[in-house]
Amino acid sequence: MPVHFLRPGDVSMVSALGLSTGVHRSDASRTLSRLLEIMSTFNPAVTTLLPEQRSLLKEAEKLAISLNDNEWKLLLLFVPVDELCVCPGQASSAVDSAVHSVEEALDKLHEKLDHTLVHVVVWGGQVDAELHSGDGACSCQHEEDFSARTRNWHRLARAILMGALQESLGALLQRRGWWSDREDFSVVLQSSPTYIDSSLQPTQAKSGFPCPSQERPYLLTQRNSPSADLQPVPMMGTSLSCTHKSPSSSVPTSVHALRPADITVVGALGDSLTAGNGVGAAQNNLLDVLKEYRGLSWSVGGDSSLSSVTTLANILRQFNPSLTGFSTGEGKATTTQAFLNQAVAGAKSQDLVSQARALINRMKSDSRINFQNSWKVITVFIGGNDLCAYCTDTAYYSATNFANRIRDALDILHSEVPRAVVNLVEALYIIPLRPLHQDSSLGCPTWLINDICPCVVKPAEGSSELQSLININRAYQSSTRNLVNSGRYDTRSDFTVVLQPFMRDLVLPLLSNGKPDRSFFAPDCFHLSQKSQALMARSLWNNMLESISSKTASLNFQAGVTAKCPASSSSYITTSKNSRAVYQAVAAAPSPVTPSTEGGDSEPTGVSTTTSEVVLPLASDSRLDSVPSWTPALLAVAGLLIAVVATWLVMHHRKWRKTMRNQRPSSQEMKETPL
Repeated sequence: MPVHFLRPGDVSMVSALGLSTGVHRSDASRTLSRLLEIMSTFNPAVTTLLPEQRSLLKEAEKLAISLNDNEWKLLLLFVPVDELCVCPGQASSAVDSAVHSVEEALDKLHEKLDHTLVHVVVWGGQVDAELHSGDGACSCQHEEDFSARTRNWHRLARAILMGALQESLGALLQRRGWWSDREDFSVVLQSSPTYIDSSLQPTQAKSGFPCPSQERPYLLTQRNSPSADLQPVPMMGTSLSCTHKSPSSSVPTSVHALRPADITVVGALGDSLTAGNGVGAAQNNLLDVLKEYRGLSWSVGGDSSLSSVTTLANILRQFNPSLTGFSTGEGKATTTQAFLNQAVAGAKSQDLVSQARALINRMKSDSRINFQNSWKVITVFIGGNDLCAYCTDTAYYSATNFANRIRDALDILHSEVPRAVVNLVEALYIIPLRPLHQDSSLGCPTWLINDICPCVVKPAEGSSELQSLININRAYQSSTRNLVNSGRYDTRSDFTVVLQPFMRDLVLPLLSNGKPDRSFFAPDCFHLSQKSQALMARSLWNNMLESISSKTASLNFQAGVTAKCPASSSSYITTSKNSRAVYQAVAAAPSPVTPSTEGGDSEPTGVSTTTSEVVLPLASDSRLDSVPSWTPALLAVAGLLIAVVATWLVMHHRKWRKTMRNQRPSSQEMKETPL
């Protein structure tokens, strides 16, 4: 049974960590006793076990030893605010330290325990109590004169600390995916800090658990939370229950017979949208846009799991848990945790060559990667910064130069990287993002974007400058399509470049009042938040499964995107060649030549003067696994020879008929010839 369907009666053990010292410990203990009393009404056999008072990590280790069984356990992890230091200038570090301790304890519980639900509680004790100068207090508090004015200041400070602690713990749990990568373990944060009202009896303390009902009979988790149902936007995570997840029976030798589970390495090149700038930033924290949340990056991030962080890498890990190359945490491209995410904030198309070389060096030097034999997916996405600078030098940032610079990077990958499929994501259509900076009521820092992206933000509506921007934006897109369609990267059976067009057109997300929904964007209203990056990841994945002629070429933030599954057990990542495999087989087959028997110069049946693309349904023929890469070319040549012979026969037949007609007397001549 998954933890998200855990009912009160299923719980056999209740325990707690982090019970505060001193005056508030008895309050927390009474609250726990009351909870046990409530739980026993659902399961009379429920028991409790409390570890000895020590550090949070030590308590977690002790519980992990004592509770290691297959019975369902409910743990309360108290984070007491009265043990935080509130001396001037130390509040932020105190919150960070407390959050770090909670993370360590949760990691230990997650590692050692199964069948466990942990509720994290920011504990405030008595609602009207001051911060006491007990064992956990700061030295500065001993010198305070607790006058009425000082007491009020401490109460305000505690309220601010509790809010900061609640927010920081929420960010931690979200970043770590609520520790829900397994079905038998999860962590949830109480929706608000917990107090005991001194005017009430201890048994009336708020436990934070809603009463079971027919509609909601389960203990609260993030996934089944009632508040989650009220979210007007898609969740960050993705539920992907695909039937066909097996790899090929043997490692493929052709990129055109590559299944998702065959992929073992993932990497990426690009700019700040791939580096992850601001993806995990709080809505009002502009400074956080400087942070590169690479673990949340849409194409290559590997933080947490798919249930809470939607990225292409996390999707591929559903098919191959041994996938490597993905980035985690925060940091620059040069950091260890960036791994094969070699995107650089501020990069333009001219920077892709150096990124490609850095990517290759990392792949070759890492012992986890079999450079020659591992199948790789590399995603390349660039263009936003080129568009931002276009009006400053239209010649340098021309569409031709843009495509040529991408070509130079792809040529390096094509020349040096074996067994790879490269996703070249079409440049985004940037025009729909302009309304974010045309309505001052949104509070976007337009002054900042005017500085870093003037060519997009500054042109007036209806101006020639705006039309020029639109034209170059579309030209960037068409030039990369032409590059890929040229077949330049289809000269080897183990390498190809596939254009993924889902960013060709964008639909800006709007609120009910018609204004842009800022929650899809980072605090600068330019970079994308995790919501948007989740949609991009699903869209890229879907593009990889869609045939060349029917790829989704737009992204509607408003409507959301549902991730697809491979159609069959023999489904392949689509390429230009396997999308046309059926057509090639049909075109190569001999067509019967049937000369007309009714006279005249009619065309033979079975011969067509035009062709149209026949789209192969996604991975519909498992026989492609065993077909050599040169077979389609051989069949095509054979078909051409047959067509030439057929044409010669037809022409020869026509010439023979014409000769015969010339040798016959006309009807008029027959009339004039005497018998």
